[in-house]
Amino acid sequence: WYVGSIPDEPYDIPKIDRSRLRADLRRETVSAPEDMPANTIVVDIDNRHLFFYPGDGTAIRYGIGVGQECFDMPAILRVSRKELAAPKSNDEAEWMGLRLMFLESDARLIHGTNRPDTIGHLVKMGCVRLTNEDVIELYNQTAIGGRVVVTN
Repeated sequence: WYVGSIPDEPYDIPKIDRSRLRADLRRETVSAPEDMPANTIVVDIDNRHLFFYPGDGTAIRYGIGVGQECFDMPAILRVSRKELAAPKSNDEAEWMGLRLMFLESDARLIHGTNRPDTIGHLVKMGCVRLTNEDVIELYNQTAIGGRVVVTN
């Protein structure tokens, strides 16, 4: 799955071979499938996609893995805080990556994973997971208070 690394602190991020992901799960800028305000995230649980709407008539589509904690998520949430994780070891960093976006009561997260093979699948643990490369991009674009719409 890995073809190198991306420098990051405190640990480098494993760079994945995106050709191993299904084509629809690779990050792609698309025409906005819906009219959404800028800084809106739409999580499409059934299709395993997350769309970020920058407000210019496009959306960035990401492939996601969906954990059991997502199934009872409210339909509309807000990004309540963002955090650079401070893992004590690279093993700890592996679980949720190094970028965390907390939703509302902080009980649910959008986070990264070092398990790209879980993208496109239902997984036992976690909530909404993206590849670490994708979650870094999304983290950098998303504002605190940004709207998150969850669809099934």
